[in-house]
Parts: sequence; structure tokens; C-alpha cells
Amino acid sequence: FDLTEDKRYTLSEVSETTFDKLDGKAYIRTFLGGELPIEFMRLRHGLSELLEEYAVRSEHQIEFVHENVQDVAHNEEDLQAYQRELIAHGIEALTVHERNAAGTQSERIVFPGLCISYRGQTLYVNLMRRDVTRNNDENITIALQRLEYVITSALAQLLQQNKPTVAFTTSHGELSQPYITDWQRDLTRRFKIQRFDTLSRVGMLDSCQMLVIANPKTPFSELEKLVLDQYVMRGGRLLLFINPVCTSVDSLQQYGRTFAIANELNLDDLLFRYGVRISTHLLQDAQCAPVPVNMAAVGEGARFTPLPWSYYPLLTPQSYTLLSRNVPFVYSRFPVTLELTKTNDSILKVPFLTSSKYARVVATPRMVELSEIREDLSRRPMPLADVPVGVLLEGKFRSVFEHRPLRTIAQGQTFDFRAKSSGARIVIFGDGTLAANDISYQNGRERILPLGFDKYTQQTFGNKELLENITLYLGGYEELLLLRGREYASQLLDARRLVRDRFQLLVLNITLPLLLLLFMGGIWWFIRWQRYRR
Repeated sequence: FDLTEDKRYTLSEVSETTFDKLDGKAYIRTFLGGELPIEFMRLRHGLSELLEEYAVRSEHQIEFVHENVQDVAHNEEDLQAYQRELIAHGIEALTVHERNAAGTQSERIVFPGLCISYRGQTLYVNLMRRDVTRNNDENITIALQRLEYVITSALAQLLQQNKPTVAFTTSHGELSQPYITDWQRDLTRRFKIQRFDTLSRVGMLDSCQMLVIANPKTPFSELEKLVLDQYVMRGGRLLLFINPVCTSVDSLQQYGRTFAIANELNLDDLLFRYGVRISTHLLQDAQCAPVPVNMAAVGEGARFTPLPWSYYPLLTPQSYTLLSRNVPFVYSRFPVTLELTKTNDSILKVPFLTSSKYARVVATPRMVELSEIREDLSRRPMPLADVPVGVLLEGKFRSVFEHRPLRTIAQGQTFDFRAKSSGARIVIFGDGTLAANDISYQNGRERILPLGFDKYTQQTFGNKELLENITLYLGGYEELLLLRGREYASQLLDARRLVRDRFQLLVLNITLPLLLLLFMGGIWWFIRWQRYRR
């Protein structure tokens, strides 16, 4: 019986349904065997409990084993080769510092991940995300909450036969392939990727589950807008990364300044009709990422110091929606603000990604000088709070082409025009590079960095997790999103009561079990006496 308030030991219906689809053995190999630091033993214990439940509920179609990474290799060279292999498969290596009984400090590398094999397919899965703003205990608590989602989601991927299609537009200077490589690696686990060089025919997107427009630079024609509009009217789902303000990070790094100027994309009327207006005002936030600045005087050697750059805000995912619950801060560069329209319609508008409580907006065109970084952010007026940068729109949209001459726009095309959608979903970000990973070069070779990774602070932010939630929601995997957003209440001890009532609690904990044991023993003695006294 699961007597916990949050039912943490009860498997979800999604997991039960996944077990029913298994047609053969699934083997799970974790990398948490052998000796571990104390906090990671808690993760292994929780994982073992869950996997034992998986084995029972699947009628032992699922088997698991805890592998000790140290025992796999016979020598140090083989061990390092095996560790590199795990990292190449995406398992993150965590370096844990611990102190032994002699008082000396040592390092241990832990791989909190697992490998699932089913019918010749193999999938490597990370169990824990590294959030440097939290300690290991907090990160492990979050990992324990996500265990069922991570494992059930991986099983569902291995069982998936028909993948829906995610389309990308490529004809307006969108993010090139190297800069969305890390995100697309995750997408290809559940979706087929298709690219469209042009949007020339109404209905050409109807077979796609979701359409992504990532940081366009050139204007959309009226015909392309009509294609997008009718895709939405037919229940399509859009994921837009739109920034109508052009800035150059390269110019900022090379010359210390960049000119921020508005860029017309010809999407304002379309998005305004759907319920949101994308402004041309840049967002500045006191909660922001640092960039290295040369603080050396003239004639001295370079001396770089990381300073907070308010144009690179760390956006706050709101916890009141599953799209952004339990997601860390999101890394952003030169975002613009989104404004929700106040029209009387039935559209659900949810701002799920916002600024902090200390933000402001600056108008463009504007010369952005790197010298601004030397100003003290605490002395700047930051009057705005929770300014939207990411918004979900859902409901029955009205077409922006409802009273316009379609024959002149779509010449020679015949199609069933729809003035109102039956139900569609749109997610809009005011940052075109939110889905872009950085690229580094080592010995002339290109290296794709993880999405959300800041190479200056060596910290990975929540960009990838947020996009995973959104693609689950737009891609038709709402049940997995519900599982991902599951939360367990922390049952913490009352420290003040422990101090105040320490003696009473000690007596209760010692005497109550003994009294219960004597009482049960007395009942058992009485039953036997009644049965055998004759």
C-alpha cells in the first residue's frame, strides 16, 4: 500500500501502458554500482526501488543490474577509455569531492546514468542534471522526482514505431544546421525532421505535427504568411523564435560595440491577430550572465574579469505551468519583450518565461556599448518585473486573411480556406537564439557545445529542458509532460520541535515500539491459550 500523500510509490498510468506494449525483454544497466558517495547511494536506492516495481508490474519483462564502472576495466587505461565511451554516449561525468576517515580529501567520478537495451536497440540516459546553483543533495532530490519520467520516456522511445514530423523553415536566414545540432539530436529520438526551403503552397505543411521557425532574418511574403495561417487554421502547431532586433555578438566582441536596429519580418499583423505583439525593445535584467571584460589599464597585460552583462538575462521559468516547471534559469542573448493583446477572444495566453523582478526595456535603434558593463546594476533603475519573453497561445484562432482577396495572394491555387481554427497551439519566444548551441574549435576541429552551456561560466542552463517540455506539449506527448511535471513533497523534520521536545520524542520512539510488541505478543499468547488450554 502506498500511504504517502503524494503517491510517490505508485506508478503512473503512462508507465503501465508502456509495459503492456513490451514484446520481449528490456535490459537496464545502470552505472551506479559499487562504492558511491553517500548522497549518490540515495539515488541508487531510489532507482532500485523504482526498477523493482518496474520488474514486477511488467511481469519481469524488465530486468536491471547496477554496474560498477571501476570493475569493468582491468587497468587505468581501460578505465579511462570506458569513461570516455560513456561520455561520448551522452552520460555526464560528475566529479565528487569527499573526505575520508583520515581527513584527506579525494575525488571520485560518478556516472549517474543508465543504458536500456530492447530488441537490438540501445539508448543511454542521464538521470541527473548538474545545476551549479544547487548542491548535490538538491540535484539528487530533483533527479529522484524525474526518475519515472526519464525511464518511461526512454522505453517509449524504444517502442515507438511511427514518428511524427517536425518541420523547419530554411529560406529566411534561420539558424544554420551546426547551431541547432544539439537540439536536433534530442528531437530525432521522437520525431522525423523535414526542412522546407520555401512556403509556396497552401496545405504543404498539413502532414507536419509541428513547424519551427528559428531566428528568421528576412521578411515573409504574403503567400508564405497565408501558408502559415492556414496551417494554424487546420490545427497546426507553431514554435517561433522571433527577434525583430538585429545585433552582432561578433561586432561586440571585436569592437566593443554593436548597433541594435529593428528588422522588419512582416509577421506583426499575423501574430497580433493570434494574440501577441513582439516589441522592438531590448530587455535588460539585473539577473544576468557574466561576460569576460579586460579590466587592465593601458600598457598592462590583459586581465579579464567576468562582469554581469544585463543584455544576457537569465530568464525565469514560471512554476505554474507544466511547460516550465522544475526548469532552471534559461540563458538568453539580446531578447525582446512580448506584449499580450487584450482582445476579447477565447485564446489562452500563458507567459511561462519571464524576466526577474528587476528589469527594464530600452528602445531601438540603439548603440550598445560594452563599456556599459562597468556600470553598477544596483544603481540603475529597474522598475519592471516578470516581463514576458516566452508565451503559449492556445485555442481557436481567427485567420488574419479572413476578409482579404486570396486570389491575388495565392494565384492559381485552389484550397479550402478556413477562417477559424478548430484548436491550435503556438509557442513564441522573443529571442531568436534560445535554441542555438555554441561552437568551439580545438586544433582546427569543430566541437558542438551543449545547448544552454555558457563557455565563460562553464554552467549549463535550462534551455534544453525547456525546449524538451515544449516539444512534448506541441508534439502530442502530453501524457509524458504530465509525468515529467510530477512533484514530491519534501517531508522535512521540524528542527525547532526537535530541540524543544527532544526528551519526549526519545521516550516515544523507544517505548512505543516495545509497548506495541508486548501488546501484539499478549494477543498472540491469549489466542494460543484459548486454542490449546483443553
